[in-house]
Amino acid sequence: MKSERIANRWIFLIIVVVQAQVVFPCSTFMLKGEDCHLYGHNLDSGSPVPGLVVINKRNITKESRTWKELSTGKKDDSISFQWTSKFGSVTFNPFGREFPDGGMNEAGLIVQEMSLSETAFPDGKGKRKMFMMLWMQYVLDSFETVEQVIQSASEIVLDGWSWHFFTADRYGGHASIEFIDGRAVVNSGQEMPFPLLCNSIYSKELEGLKTYKGFGGAKPIDVEDSGIPRFIRGAYLLKHYTPSQRQSPVDYSFGILENIALVENKWKYVFDWSNRKVYYRTSKNSFSFLSRIRF
Repeated sequence: MKSERIANRWIFLIIVVVQAQVVFPCSTFMLKGEDCHLYGHNLDSGSPVPGLVVINKRNITKESRTWKELSTGKKDDSISFQWTSKFGSVTFNPFGREFPDGGMNEAGLIVQEMSLSETAFPDGKGKRKMFMMLWMQYVLDSFETVEQVIQSASEIVLDGWSWHFFTADRYGGHASIEFIDGRAVVNSGQEMPFPLLCNSIYSKELEGLKTYKGFGGAKPIDVEDSGIPRFIRGAYLLKHYTPSQRQSPVDYSFGILENIALVENKWKYVFDWSNRKVYYRTSKNSFSFLSRIRF
């Protein structure tokens, strides 16, 4: 059995970056049609984020840590635990191994983060608790369905930065997981008609969408108008996707990401679950890298 612990050198790096009040405005969506099953993600940030593409192996034993433990080196009153990775995964990590911005595992499950200023995590005193980046890796190591991720979010208390999460699986399930006023708020199924998440509370995004033409309102949508919220433009592009011989689903997905990206975009990536491939572009290279996913 292999064993792996969090490396101290990454702890130092995280502390330095977070002291600068790093915020990651982001966007994530699922595009699922008769000819495709794709996940797309933007990382938009003004901070220097070089990034790593990490292949996370099966059968690695890991241990939970809270943000307080990572940032101070002192044990808190939460309950720590160990787990052994059941699934391999591909993740995109801004700080190092085990600290993902998001990724997909070999079961077709993804989890992604987006900043949300209203985030307030529950009080984790005397409970199992972990830093939310580690929780994302724990999810990819351990689960294969959205329902399992939702259950985990209610059983394990998260701490750290102001984030909410998008998760989706190979069966087409998808959900947003937010922590508002110290409680988990989940949108899934009919409560999440558009599998898209940006940097606002999902229910508020949906209310805004209903004021636009084609979604119940009268306001016109011009997807080239940057004054229209990213969520509105993204929902419109998802709704109007049709298979085409002139444009692949991957190219269409990158088109969505380009449309809703902010100026300081660090990377864009598209997971093609149907073909077990991942495509990614960075601020340094605008062309697509292609990797076939193997674990």
